[in-house]
Amino acid sequence: MLRNYFKTALRNLLRQKITLFINVACLSVAVGCSIVAYLFVDNHVNREWYHANAEKIFLVERQAREEGDLYTYGTTPTPLGPAMTDLAPVVRTVRVAISQATILSGGNEFDERIRLVDPGFMDMFTLPLVDGNSSALRDKNAVFLSQDLARKYFGEENAIGRTLQIKLQDQAERSFVVRGVTEHIPSQSCVEFSIFMSYENRFETGSTHSDDWNNLTQATFIQVDNPADIARVASQMKPFITLQNAADKTNTPVKAFIFENLLDIKRNVGNVKNSIAGRKLSWQGVIMFSSIATLLLLLSCFNFINISMAAAGTRLKEIGIRKVIGGNKLQLIFQFLTENVVVCLAAFIIAVALTGSFLLPAFNNIFGNGLIMDFSLRINLWLYMGALLVLVGVVSGLYPALYIASFKPVVILRDRLRFGSKNRFMQFLLSFQFVLAFVTMMASVGLTLNLIDLKNRDWGYDHENILVVKVKSPEQYNRMYKTALEQSQVLSVAGAKQHAGIYRTEMNVTAGEAQSHAIVFEVGNHYLETMGFHLTSGRSPGTRSEVVVNELFARQFGWETGEGRTIVIDSTTYAVTGVVRDFHHDSFQNDIEPLVFRLGDESQFTYLVMRTAPGSAAQASASLNSAWKHDFPDVAFHYFFQDQAFDEMYENSNGLLRIFTFTTVLALLMSCVGLFGLAAQRALSKMKELCIRKIFGIPQVKAILLVNGHFLVLLTVSALVATPVSYLILTAVLDSFYTYRMEIGPASFIIAYLLVIVTMLLTLLKKFVEITRMNPADILRNE
Repeated sequence: MLRNYFKTALRNLLRQKITLFINVACLSVAVGCSIVAYLFVDNHVNREWYHANAEKIFLVERQAREEGDLYTYGTTPTPLGPAMTDLAPVVRTVRVAISQATILSGGNEFDERIRLVDPGFMDMFTLPLVDGNSSALRDKNAVFLSQDLARKYFGEENAIGRTLQIKLQDQAERSFVVRGVTEHIPSQSCVEFSIFMSYENRFETGSTHSDDWNNLTQATFIQVDNPADIARVASQMKPFITLQNAADKTNTPVKAFIFENLLDIKRNVGNVKNSIAGRKLSWQGVIMFSSIATLLLLLSCFNFINISMAAAGTRLKEIGIRKVIGGNKLQLIFQFLTENVVVCLAAFIIAVALTGSFLLPAFNNIFGNGLIMDFSLRINLWLYMGALLVLVGVVSGLYPALYIASFKPVVILRDRLRFGSKNRFMQFLLSFQFVLAFVTMMASVGLTLNLIDLKNRDWGYDHENILVVKVKSPEQYNRMYKTALEQSQVLSVAGAKQHAGIYRTEMNVTAGEAQSHAIVFEVGNHYLETMGFHLTSGRSPGTRSEVVVNELFARQFGWETGEGRTIVIDSTTYAVTGVVRDFHHDSFQNDIEPLVFRLGDESQFTYLVMRTAPGSAAQASASLNSAWKHDFPDVAFHYFFQDQAFDEMYENSNGLLRIFTFTTVLALLMSCVGLFGLAAQRALSKMKELCIRKIFGIPQVKAILLVNGHFLVLLTVSALVATPVSYLILTAVLDSFYTYRMEIGPASFIIAYLLVIVTMLLTLLKKFVEITRMNPADILRNE
């Protein structure tokens, strides 16, 4: 019986190849997008899913007081890990340190962030080796690479046994042998180790000691047999608190060591300073991508219903005859549902292939994610796909099956049925598609205009013609400073430890009885002038005991002017000599914050900032690059132009725009397909009336409106409904991602609505032409 249902389903589907193609294409793209959205959401919520011991692994964090406030830090004392191995419930401990490094391979230089780890790292975390031996991690001269980095350094050649010249931060260049190549690790993981080596390399220079409780490491992980044992571990931490506080030289006494499970680290990263997990989760992105995937699925299901209902009009006699010869309603329902299941299965198979070959790589390329679709590792993905198949199958197929199977055979065979011509449910679905088309088009147009606005927005200072060189030592800074002064293209030069738009330090600042956080920049003489910051009053700092603040800082403390005021930072009192106009020290996605500029120690400067003559920045960088290679031949030259400081924000904005544009195109296509199907159905139902009216001389415009005027009304109503919805959604999207953005004006609506309406009218154009060219005699002759 079941076999017959499937044979009949395949035969019926193959008779309607265009309908089958449209349904499968729309569903497969929508399902593919939903798979990408699921992987994105799951990767954010469950970032450590692939670690077999995830529930047993805990990150040690310290709670310490700083200027009276209690903070949680991800960094811990270097000796803590080895000391905890003696605690009864602890199976193993692993310390992690991060070091900047310059790597030489094949005559090329690469800058990487290397992780230094203890030998138990490979046993604690699930990091499968493609080649090599995990025990080699005990060798100080061994290095492990991910597959991606192995290809980057050695191409398709076998990396095992190959040598890399590596200069760790503050260490001399040394030779390391590749002893292991690991599989790809998802980029969102807090344990993202593309390149790592033995932790013992951290002590090579002698400046860091393994028993120094005042020295901190980036992270300390512990593993226990049973997650419940972590309470026993916590109860034994008091001796380590005593050791840490006795050695502390930063006036931040530890109150407690606490433990956070590996699965929870990324979710709580916003509450932990200096966390190895990096940045806080972007829940706005999770919500947005989930919403887009849901809308696309709804659109494809609604489209499927409309097309199925329209196509069923050609099968009315089949339904009537099957009922006459004994077929019951339940059998017909099962037959139509079987056809729907076949379509859904085909769509899902194509969706998986489409996701793996195009959608997922494109998404990773746009947003820099490392999402992977691996069914062998993720049972949750199987469950999601199964649930999605059932949901899509029921939502898209149940109503057409119930509706079509409900017709009476007498009405069908006597040709008295005007199928679907006044079906309000189908009209509602089409209207919903129209609304979504308007909303997504409005979002795309709005984001495009907002991106244009961002690129033209005033930064608060002249960010053009500024060249910035990164330096790593006082020697590099001093030599390049002198070289820069000798360049005719360079107008002014200044150094900085922190640099606007790139790197910042937040500190507590006291003014009188009030206290607040502020961004503190330690800079050299002429930094403000070189950057083009505008002083609204006063002058630049001339000594190490003077500072300049921005307008927001002055307003926050209720100052009308800054001159004559004093502030306290780290128990040191500074005199305020001037106020600088507010500027965007961070991207437009973040608020302008209170700023303090003070003169810093040149030996700690990491940036050399130069203002060049207009149009001469590239020439200046070439001259400095040549001088750098002469003075520091073994060190890579790193520079950038200040107008590139917000490039990441622009790229993210472009990615967001591409996602919405893709969604808009899909929504428009699905709406057009649904509109075309219903227009064809309505034209068929109105054909006799139209022919008779044409005989009596109805004008062509009225003939077109008789058939398609109904859809123009639906389009108009949908536009009116979509207007407030579009405004609210675009406002929510812009507010979620940008602190500073454009104001939404009528131009966005006008452009968006014109694009949608013109597209819909072009969809109906074929029917317009058919109506105007129709010969009534050809139609009525067959009646």
